[in-house]
Amino acid sequence: MKFSRAQFPPDPARLSTDCPLCNSASSWTRPTEWLTLSALAPTDEKFVGLLAVYDNNSQYIAFSAAGNYTVDWGDGSAAENVESGVAAQHQYIFSSISNTTDVYEVDGLIAKYRQVIVTVTMQSEQSFTGINLQKRHSAQSASYSAPWLDIKLNGPLLDTIVISNTGQTVALKHLEKIEIGVIKNNIANFVYMFHNCHALASVSLFDTSASTNFTGMFQNCHSLLSVPIFNTALGQTFSAMFYGCYSLLSVPLLNTSSGTNFQNMFGYCSSLKTIPAINTSQGTNFSSMFSYCYAITTIPLLDTSQGTNFNYMIMFCVSLSDMPLLDTSKATTVTNMFQGCAALPHIPKLNTVLCTVFSGMFNGCSSLVYVPQLNTSTGANFGYMFMNCSALNEMPALDMSAATTLTSMFEGCKSLTRSRITGATKAISYIYCRLSRTEILEVFNNLGTAVAGTVITLTGNPDAAALTADDRLIATNKGWTITI
Repeated sequence: MKFSRAQFPPDPARLSTDCPLCNSASSWTRPTEWLTLSALAPTDEKFVGLLAVYDNNSQYIAFSAAGNYTVDWGDGSAAENVESGVAAQHQYIFSSISNTTDVYEVDGLIAKYRQVIVTVTMQSEQSFTGINLQKRHSAQSASYSAPWLDIKLNGPLLDTIVISNTGQTVALKHLEKIEIGVIKNNIANFVYMFHNCHALASVSLFDTSASTNFTGMFQNCHSLLSVPIFNTALGQTFSAMFYGCYSLLSVPLLNTSSGTNFQNMFGYCSSLKTIPAINTSQGTNFSSMFSYCYAITTIPLLDTSQGTNFNYMIMFCVSLSDMPLLDTSKATTVTNMFQGCAALPHIPKLNTVLCTVFSGMFNGCSSLVYVPQLNTSTGANFGYMFMNCSALNEMPALDMSAATTLTSMFEGCKSLTRSRITGATKAISYIYCRLSRTEILEVFNNLGTAVAGTVITLTGNPDAAALTADDRLIATNKGWTITI
């Protein structure tokens, strides 16, 4: 009787108690109860895959290969010869599989699955040039799961490899390991290659030297612990490459010197604490690059000199306590750039001379006590910029003269005792801040001339109700209506 150690995603026992999406495991070991896959030589043109067969009568599998091929289904049925590009398909019956391959639940009461090894070889004088696991069995009308556990493939002329894709005709949520050997070195992209392979923990090094696009390559590989140093020298797009890799513990120093798009590259990498100083000198899009990296404590001084989009870049990096002086001189938008960075006490003086959108930039930065004199002269949208910055006690003289919205800019800033912003002409609220009469008068004096009836809200401030008629005239003479 065999007992499974295979991890089906996401197993709460493998997650850190400090972070609901962080993995505390440090390595992956192939379950000893799995059947052994034969080694593939560099000259082999072959695919072998370990498949789980469950106790039901609707276990369907289908795939296609390029080059006329032969399939051994591994269940004792006759081998099939299939023409190039035509889908091979099979239905497995649990009872027909040897019970010597049983893999049991930990309690040993119910067989979870039995195992077969599927083998694809080329027919005489045929070359293995493609494999596609996203073929739907003709008996299935909708998407379904194909329980591949472990896969090996090799073909010196292999240049089309479809393991997964965004459409997910066939889900590979059980696949834990894949070994890709020698393949043709002309594959231009690996877009979404392992997308939603939730259990994938181990992947081999294979030739990626010709690829320019790595978008979503490992997206939602929840169990992935590490990756080898792939050749990414020609890579231009790295967006979402590791997005949703909850368990990823380390990232090698990939060559990203040609990269322009880093959007969401490490989004939701919840266990990742640091990254190497990858080359981002050509990068223009850094949107959500580190969003929801709950465990990350530091970010290297990346070259962001060409960056224009920093939206959500480090949103909800709740453990980040220090921020380098990134070059934001070409940034036009920093929406929610630091939202939810609850441990960040201060930021450097970023160059925001071209920024027009600052909305939510520091929303939820509850430890933020200091804001430098940012250049906000071209800023239009400041909505929610400092919302729930509960430790912030003073605002520098930020220029609001071009602002079109200041909605809830200071909502939840319960420690704010002074605001020196200037030129505001749109409705603004200091509700439940801690402005004294002297600081309120300073705010009034720094207001711009507004359209009659524009509201400034001072509800909940200590001295707001004690303002004199003359005090109020400072604001009302500029068109403002005061709400207390």
